[in-house]
Amino acid sequence: MPLYMTDITPAEGGWAVWKCTETAGELLRLLPSEGLYVKEIRALHAHERRILERLAVRVLMYTCWGEEHAVDYLPSGAPFLSDRLYHISISHTSGYVALCWHPAQPVGIDIELIRPKALHLAPRFMHPSEHAEGDPLTAATLHWSAKETLYKLLPHQENTDFTLHLRITPFTLTREGTLTARDMRHGSITRRLHYRVEPDFVLTWHHPHTPLSL
Repeated sequence: MPLYMTDITPAEGGWAVWKCTETAGELLRLLPSEGLYVKEIRALHAHERRILERLAVRVLMYTCWGEEHAVDYLPSGAPFLSDRLYHISISHTSGYVALCWHPAQPVGIDIELIRPKALHLAPRFMHPSEHAEGDPLTAATLHWSAKETLYKLLPHQENTDFTLHLRITPFTLTREGTLTARDMRHGSITRRLHYRVEPDFVLTWHHPHTPLSL
């Protein structure tokens, strides 16, 4: 079962995270059309980790929705449902996949492991004006995740520079809360993002009807 799922109704969408502990065979057995996914896997010619992520996303969708929907990808790599039933956003990191969906409005989600490299790479994606009160490593990871989520919501993603164009308003780090994220171009697009900090990862998302307390 997913690690986390809001109690938002299917009609309003929601978000969920799956911890990937299963093998490819175990994930296949959780899907109603196992044969179709075997063909898809063979066509991928991908690394085992990519295959597991792809299957875990399908299992997560089926668990959340109780039915299957075909997934396609834009040239940019962004996923969408072929039947357009929901707007969706997908993210994965080592050991986890995350899904966010809504029937009428765009959504975004990102999950990132808390790893030392985020702090080392922070100058590449954080503007000097950005900061958070709290653990520096967690704060850096959260800035990266929040910018990934904002990026997925942008109507125009071309030539986006995470340091120059995307900005997170300074905040005090807590276990869960909200962030203000802006694209300084395009009339300064602003989005309110929710976040959670877990022992080994951070999660950020934008969903029209997500309550603050989960």
